[in-house]
Amino acid sequence: MKSTLFKSILLLGLLVLGVSASFGQQIQGIATYNTVRDYGKAGVKTDGMSEEMKQQIAAMMKARAQKTFILYFNGEEANWIDSKNPDEKRKYRDLAKGLFIEESAILNSNYLVKGELSSGEWQLSDETKQIGPYLAKKATAIRTWQRVVKKGQQSEIVSDAREVVAWYTEEIPIKHGPDHYWGLPGLVLTLDDGKMKYECVTVNIEPEEAVKITIPTIGKKVSREEYKKIQEEQRDLFLKGFSGGQ
Repeated sequence: MKSTLFKSILLLGLLVLGVSASFGQQIQGIATYNTVRDYGKAGVKTDGMSEEMKQQIAAMMKARAQKTFILYFNGEEANWIDSKNPDEKRKYRDLAKGLFIEESAILNSNYLVKGELSSGEWQLSDETKQIGPYLAKKATAIRTWQRVVKKGQQSEIVSDAREVVAWYTEEIPIKHGPDHYWGLPGLVLTLDDGKMKYECVTVNIEPEEAVKITIPTIGKKVSREEYKKIQEEQRDLFLKGFSGGQ
């Protein structure tokens, strides 16, 4: 009797898990995010630039500080797209294949950056709060990266770290989130990584028309490491040009 009861409970549990996993795979939707960039924490340096150039950069930063992005998603794939420029700098991820593809541009050159997905190591918290109609749970992670710092003719690699705080909801059981963030057991509703804040303002689950996910194709194919190297080289040329080549 006990054995039969145990088997029944186990079977029921497996069925519930199966239905939940199936729902997560089949769900599709569109989420709209507002973003605010804090350039004060972004490490932007203007040393050696003229006042005119500093003013131009300040104006550019102000215009770019607030944007709206759209996250198109299904259970396995997602697109992250600028609402005002939907055909430019598209981002794509495929959780099943563990890869990302991003369109990017440096000056007049287009690049197609491709690599393996990495969600980081999220720490899940018991802390909850209400965000709109959804019960959200807190998660944190430490984002680390390396950058090159030049001191005169010498260069050294410096490691930086910043805490990322996310609030996600298991009521939408997909592992997607804004920009390059993902991997939590529910859709990310808000996220603050120390220099960029993301806030989900609308979510449309199961829209009337099927959500179309597209794979970016424009640009020269490069790895993430190759793209970072190109960025550093172009930044050095840019700063050198506005400092009179000194």
